[in-house]
Amino acid sequence: MMVLALALLMLAPPQTASNQGTIEGTVTRFGTGEPIADVEIVMSGSSTTLPQAITDSKGHFVINDVPQGTYIIRAQRLGYAAPAPNGILLREGGATRTVSISAGKSTTDANLTMAPAGAITGRIFDSNGKPAGNSFVTVESADEGGASFAYTDDHGDYHVVGLSPGKYYIATEAGYYPGVSDRTKATPLAMTEGAVLSGVDIMLPNREPPADAGKLYNVTGKVLDRDGEPTPGLFPSVILVRHYSDRAPTKTEDRLYAGGGSSGFHFENVRPGRYDLYLYFNNSYSFMLNRDRTGVIGHMDINISDHDVRDVALMPGGVNVSGQLITSGTTTVPSALVCLTMPSNAIHSREMKSDATGAFTIPNVISGVWRVEVSDLPSDQALLDVRQADISVYDNGFSVEDRTPAPVQVILGGAGTISGIVRDEQKGPLGAAQIIVIPEIPDSSSPATLFRKATTDGAGRFTVSNVAAGSYKVFALDSSAFPSASIPDAAEALRKFLIPSLQSKGAAATVVSGSKLELSLSPIP
Repeated sequence: MMVLALALLMLAPPQTASNQGTIEGTVTRFGTGEPIADVEIVMSGSSTTLPQAITDSKGHFVINDVPQGTYIIRAQRLGYAAPAPNGILLREGGATRTVSISAGKSTTDANLTMAPAGAITGRIFDSNGKPAGNSFVTVESADEGGASFAYTDDHGDYHVVGLSPGKYYIATEAGYYPGVSDRTKATPLAMTEGAVLSGVDIMLPNREPPADAGKLYNVTGKVLDRDGEPTPGLFPSVILVRHYSDRAPTKTEDRLYAGGGSSGFHFENVRPGRYDLYLYFNNSYSFMLNRDRTGVIGHMDINISDHDVRDVALMPGGVNVSGQLITSGTTTVPSALVCLTMPSNAIHSREMKSDATGAFTIPNVISGVWRVEVSDLPSDQALLDVRQADISVYDNGFSVEDRTPAPVQVILGGAGTISGIVRDEQKGPLGAAQIIVIPEIPDSSSPATLFRKATTDGAGRFTVSNVAAGSYKVFALDSSAFPSASIPDAAEALRKFLIPSLQSKGAAATVVSGSKLELSLSPIP
């Protein structure tokens, strides 16, 4: 066996300095510039095994022997999180940054910045005042829409760490802090840098019946594996969502969370109607740190009429969805991460990586209408369209039922990168500015993939990667005049937001495959 291993090593192509590079940078505290030591720098990209680094006493790090390609580097250290000035999370150039390495080249300015992380702790009690163990707790960002999760221990204690500055709602399976039934009545908690909000205790009430609710009911059950057996040692999560066909547009949508461990799941005081039960499998630690890698793997449609729904057995299910990345010309098919999203219920599938040929398979995809999302592409490639049976399904999605659907084709094309700096009236860098990239002459037929958004970091810098080749207008909006919540996400809404009054104020940018543009922008007043 050892002889065979040595032979294989001799046959393997050697990694030489000519096809590797170096990533170098410094991690500092946002706002002060103080170096942060002992920060772990991790990488994600097309390579399966990637080097890492730890910052020294001056916050400096060097990652050697990096194969050529495009990577996302991320800074992580217990007690620190991504900065969020004015409640707007800095993505590119905050605790993460996209870096491209060419053969034999080095990147020396891969700087990152972090802020002291906050934490929220407290206890959950049931309606009788007893500690509620194995209770699912969600800390929802009121600014960014993301969430962190935890389970209470046997004493009902929960502890959620690694929170960026901003406002947060605390949710349980029975309601929101400080003990109300829905988010419209909840009190958001303001988190500042490094703050620890302790004593955030919640008494699980019988959820307050709305005036027009009538009688309310309970939903209880257990999570089982495909063979109908319990799942000891796992931390499944269950989400109960009112079915889209049964939602009243003038009322708050019901969306409740529960743990599904050995004690099962329990939803109290639920309105009559049609609901979807969604199953996530995860362990609590990895789910909190990397929740995008998990996804819905099971589903059940239930109706609540005039009695409680008990002894529900929720199991993994779904079918495999396969597909292929396709590039134009003779470009080598890159590796990428592919995920499916269901906008109607704000859920997503597991995220899977394509292989060397561009093929991918996503398991346990439940019935519904799904859209394809692609990430971790090389900087010279962009998503142009998603097709199934020669029909574009990028905007409207494709249907999955109880049998394996036709494969999807993810169409990629040449792309470049638009970077730059935004300066205020005093010529100083403007952090947290909103960057919008739209086609130069946008109309209703312009693909949604051509509309892009970003946010400047603390140094006023921004980078928009994977911009499809073409002509664009780039806008910088001051967040004090244009709060992020006022800027739409949908391509058509974004086009109408900017056109025609702001169209003339954008900077022109022409992108070709592999290009790296550098712009200097002033914010639109």
